[in-house]
Formats: sequence, structure tokens, C-alpha cells
Amino acid sequence: MPPSTIKTPFFIFAFFSLLFSVQVVTRIQGDSLTADEPTDITNGYYYLTRGDTRTPHNHPPLAGALTSWPLLFMNLKTQPFIISSSDSHLNSERTNLEPRLVVSARGDVIDRANQFLFGWNLDRLQEISIWTRLTSLILGLGVGFLLFWVLRKETWCLVGALALWAFDPLLGALSGLAKTDIAPAFFFFLATLAFQRSITKTTREAPLTAGFLAALTVGCKFYGLALVPLFALLEWFNERERFKPRVFSEKIAGAVFRRWMLATLGFGLTLIFLYLPATLCLPNHPLPWNALMEKFAEDWTFAANPHAVFFWGQSGIQSHWYYLPCAFLLKEPIPFLVLLALALLLALGKRVVLPAWQWIPPVLFSAVMLKTPNLGLRYWLPAFPFFFLIAGRTFSWMIQAEHGSNQKAWKLAAFGLLAWQSLSVGLQAPRALSYFNDWVPADKKIFLLGDSNLDWGQDLKRLAAEGEKRKWGRVHLAYYGAVDPKVYGLDWEPWTQEDLKGPQSGVVYAVNASFLQIAPLAYPPAKPIALSWIGSLPPTGRVGDTWYYFEIPGNQVDAPIRLSQGKLGEGYLLSAPFLQTRGYSDPAFAVRP
Repeated sequence: MPPSTIKTPFFIFAFFSLLFSVQVVTRIQGDSLTADEPTDITNGYYYLTRGDTRTPHNHPPLAGALTSWPLLFMNLKTQPFIISSSDSHLNSERTNLEPRLVVSARGDVIDRANQFLFGWNLDRLQEISIWTRLTSLILGLGVGFLLFWVLRKETWCLVGALALWAFDPLLGALSGLAKTDIAPAFFFFLATLAFQRSITKTTREAPLTAGFLAALTVGCKFYGLALVPLFALLEWFNERERFKPRVFSEKIAGAVFRRWMLATLGFGLTLIFLYLPATLCLPNHPLPWNALMEKFAEDWTFAANPHAVFFWGQSGIQSHWYYLPCAFLLKEPIPFLVLLALALLLALGKRVVLPAWQWIPPVLFSAVMLKTPNLGLRYWLPAFPFFFLIAGRTFSWMIQAEHGSNQKAWKLAAFGLLAWQSLSVGLQAPRALSYFNDWVPADKKIFLLGDSNLDWGQDLKRLAAEGEKRKWGRVHLAYYGAVDPKVYGLDWEPWTQEDLKGPQSGVVYAVNASFLQIAPLAYPPAKPIALSWIGSLPPTGRVGDTWYYFEIPGNQVDAPIRLSQGKLGEGYLLSAPFLQTRGYSDPAFAVRP
């Protein structure tokens, strides 16, 4: 079909947007809250309502705020909550509360999220989950719109790039979660486009806009600081001919200086504005710069400290520089990988010319992120829009280049790759988060990667539905996750010493992949369970790619009395370690690690 028969590129965008949205919407309601969503949602809400910039780890407040803005119209319940911290200005907070809410609480931001979602607003959990996730869908569609805008005059390149965008499992999965990953990827792409435009358009607004968007990226995640060296490289590549001694002039130097001063002004003012709510609303009124630097220092410490990770069949606390490339090769669809590899060959052979602003950002960002903690391919997400652009150019070359007598074969191969990608991703639906490409059998996923690459708690709701369908009753749970299964209707209790000896008659056991992969390292008392019979006994069935259940035949023996002499946790093991040690489960289940 020649390009002339396609009426307008916008129809192409609309078509692939529909395919993208259908996939995401089905997961928005079907996936349970993942490990970090409660904290991200709550932090965003508290930033919007109280100017509270406190978040865990490496998350500045903007991404959470963008996710949580629909909650402003829901009249949610809140109570006084005091964040425990060594910093004096974080020890208390000003509150404007409804008169009837007088009970206070104390803890960290994770405790606050647990109270906010599963205590005060549990009756509206489904509504909260859907509306906050829809914001991520809008941002995911925004990435597609930017691809359309850039490639609207290159029809076949547009078709290839949007097809890969619409059927990318990682981008699609994160577009259906109330997480902080989609927003920085969107702004990183948009900021790069804006800076490239500022080089070609000699206006004051262009560099100011680029600096503004760069600050928004940093306000979502600190890895947005990679935009600073990126902008410098783009400047050099665009002006390298002019920088030759015989050509360079004061006029050129002045233009570059003004552009960078305006971009820096937009960058600095925007960051101050993002942290100004803390100055205005928190009791000790920290200066915006101080609040920003404290969060940056916390992020630096988080990145430098070891974390429990799972990679290539081994759990450990050491991160590997080759983790992200390996995860990319395992989790991204094979057609996408083929198109990228062919793009590299074509570029080296000068058969396809890639503008500097398309290949420098993914190369630079990939190099910067190689040393990040091995917690998921999602850390590489800002490079993906550029990968789609590059692979789209390969698709266009396959369609339009002169291939002699093999012209038809090249076109069939091009469309065949796109069809293969859509089928590969579609056949694993709705398991986008745990998607691995066709090189990896489903039963081998658990031995390769963990955390957000496989099991982030997304199948908890499906496990509860399976339990109701099969009439399980109370389940003995081995679970490494942050959301109490009872939220979704699964009645459970921890393992006991009797369970450790062997499967008990008439009992149903459920274990998730993360427990087997990470719990023994993160919570050593859980190691005997992970090394017990659940590793050798074939499961009765599986829910998604993350839950395994064992239905032991026979009549269940009356459970022994586990409360002895008034002591909590007597007889229970640490089989749901996060919930038990945090006190988020039944108090009778509490066990000291």
C-alpha cells in the first residue's frame, strides 16, 4: 500500500492509540496494586494537599503529584500523620483536618500510605486505583503523540515507530500503573525535542521551554539530570562545524551563551517552584533549595547502598553493569530487537542516516544508567521513545529502499516483524509486566529476573479470584509483597512449624515468585520456607507468571492453638515478612525477624 493511500498520519496515530489503550485499560482494572503504588499515590496526594515533598528513595514529588491529581476531587479521608525523621523540619506537619478526624498516627511514608489507602479509604480503593492509573495511561499516550508529531511527515517511519510503541510490553505495563516511571520518560523525550528546537529556532521561548521541561524531568526522577550532558552533546554536534577556528565567531558564542542562560533560568525557577509548597506549608518552612538537596542526598545514598536483587538465577546484593542490557534482550520482543540490530548495521554502513538528537540520547542515557541498582528494566524507560524512532527508520528502509528483485520479500519481512510483535505481546496478555520474549519459556521466567521484571504483586487480585472460584477458604501464604491479600478478599495466615515439616492434609498453600527469589536474602528467617518442599513439589496450578498454589488433598486437621500465654505470633513463621514485621497483617501473625 503506497503512502499516498493513507489519508492522514493522524489516523495512523489514532489507530495505534486505540490498540495501545485497549491493552492498558484491561489491566488497569485487572491488576492489583503493585508494591510501590500505595506509597507513590499517597505521596502525590500529600504533596498536592499539604505541600509535603517527603517521598522514599529516589522519587522527587512531581511524578506522584501527576499521578494523584484526580484524588483532589474525591473528598478522601485523612488524619494527622507525623513522619518520623532525624531532620527537624520533618518531625511534624501542619494539618487542616475535618473536625471528626482526631486520631493521629506516626511512622514513615510507607506507614502513611498503608493507613491512607487500606485504613481510612479502603472503601474507595478501587476508585482510587483506577483514576490514578488513568493518569499514567494519558502520559503513555503522550509518548505516542510525540512520536506522531516528530514523524508526521515520514509515513512509513511513523507506522513502524507507533506499532512498536503500541505493542511494547514494558511501556504498556507501566502505562497501566500508578507509578513514577512514565512521567519522567515522557518529559525526558519532550525536553530533548524542545532543546533541539531551541538550537534551530533563535527565540527566547525555546530555550526557556527546554529548561522548564528538563526541570520537570528532574522533578519526577533525578536521573533526569542526564539531560545536562545530553544538551551539551547536542549543542556540540549541531555546532561542531561552526566551532572550527576559522569559522567560530563572537556572534555564535553569544548565541550559545544566551541559549544556555535562558535554559538554566527556566530550569532553576521551575525546580524552586516544585519545592516551594514545602516552604509554604510544612511547619519549619525549609527553603526550596534545601529540600531539593536533601532529597538528592537521600537518592545518592539509596543508589550507593546494596539492595536485595535477583538476576540470572541468583539473589544477592551486588548490582551488575550488564543487568539492563541482559534484561532488555530477555524482555523486549524479538522483532523490536531485530529492527534495532538492523538499524545499527545500516547506520554503520551509512545506508540510513540518523540525526544526532535521535541516537545520542539513548546512548548517553543507557551509559549513565548501567550502574543503577538491578531493580528492573523500567529504569531504562526514557531511552525507549528514541529506540522506537530508530527502529521505525529501519522499518521505513525495509519498505522504501531499492532492494532489487527482493523488494517484495523485504516488505513482507517488515510487516511480518510488526505482526510477530503484536502476536507475541497479545498472546501473553494481560501479563505485560511479566512479559518475556519468545526466547524464554514461561516456566523459566522465575529463574532469570525478578522484582518489577516479573513479580511486583500485580496478580494478587487474580489469586484472590482463583481462591474464590476454587473455594479455598483460608490459605497458608508465603508472600514477599507490600499489599495485604485480604484487601482483595483472600483469607490467609502465615506458615507454621508443622507446614515446614511437610504439606499438611487438606491445606491450600500459595507462594509468589518474589518470595522464592528475594525473601531469603531480605528476611533470613524466611529462608527455611523457601528451601522447603515448595521447591520440589509440583504445584497444583499457577496464577499468571507470579503465583503458585498447592492444593493438598485430604481433610484439614484442626489448627493448633497459636496464641500461648498471651504472646503474639506463637507458632507462626515469617512467611509474609513485610506485612508481619510492619504490623500490616492480623496482630496475631506478628513475628519478630
